[in-house]
Amino acid sequence: MREIKFRGKVSEDLTNPDKYQGMWIIGDLFHTGDTVAIAPIETEKEIEGFLSGKTEGKMIPTMSVIPESVGQFTGRKNENGQKVYEGDILKDDTDELGLVQFGKLPLDKSGDCVCTYQAFYIKCFGKLGQAPTFECENIGDWMEVVGNETDNPELLE
Repeated sequence: MREIKFRGKVSEDLTNPDKYQGMWIIGDLFHTGDTVAIAPIETEKEIEGFLSGKTEGKMIPTMSVIPESVGQFTGRKNENGQKVYEGDILKDDTDELGLVQFGKLPLDKSGDCVCTYQAFYIKCFGKLGQAPTFECENIGDWMEVVGNETDNPELLE
């Protein structure tokens, strides 16, 4: 069975204690009204005793996250064994960059989509892979995660 989980950056709002704001968390994704939240299963730091949701009488730990920061796990790992998420910025062995995205895979430089399915793919900048995009199944030992589009947008400029 494949691992389905999401990563998001804890938002700076009143539902989250100050000490957790700005932290990245990994877990199950929830939508409640205009709020996007994650029930953490992994965190950068251990989250102790923070509970903010109730379902059928059982407490579920959730934290609201910045919606634009949410990315799904691709099921792939980079050269160092780090899990690769949608929104990650990858660098190849020639220092070229690519952004992990999800959608219909554009296969030519015009950006036109010629495929009929959706997948995780890498949008290339420069000469990465000598193609404008390629599927994440092709992540190999020659790529590393160097940041993400939320914390490091300057890498994409």
